Amino acid sequence: MDTDVTNRALSREWLTGLIVIAGGFVIAIAVAAWLTLTHKPAPVAGQVGQPGAAATGQASGTDPTQVCRTALANAQNFGVLPAYGTLADANPKETSVQGRYTCAAATPSAKYALTVDLVCEQLDNAQCVALYSVTQDDGSVLYHRQGQ
Repeated sequence: MDTDVTNRALSREWLTGLIVIAGGFVIAIAVAAWLTLTHKPAPVAGQVGQPGAAATGQASGTDPTQVCRTALANAQNFGVLPAYGTLADANPKETSVQGRYTCAAATPSAKYALTVDLVCEQLDNAQCVALYSVTQDDGSVLYHRQGQ
């Protein structure tokens, strides 16, 4: 008779353990589903929302001309454009590549096209506006980023 009582107690213990484990899985799956369905995913580094969103100021309420101002500063810091270069048009123009924009700059003697890639949404940060190429109006390439 002792064996029968021990077996019933052991069986209740196993059943309790099984319920705890199964309940834990159900709760974990429910939490994962809730987080997946209700939480907006964070942007991936290197992407800027929708094409044109950051450059047109829709992404974070920034000034769209900041793209070209940062591009000009980057080109001057690289030594590609002289310090007296200015923006000929402060508004960025979209290209056929998502996240890539072209800005017009000039000096008294030449015109330039500054092509940049937006890699994050902080447009005043020099690292977020990566210089892709700088070309003169006669077609000569002054700078072109390698590996792209």
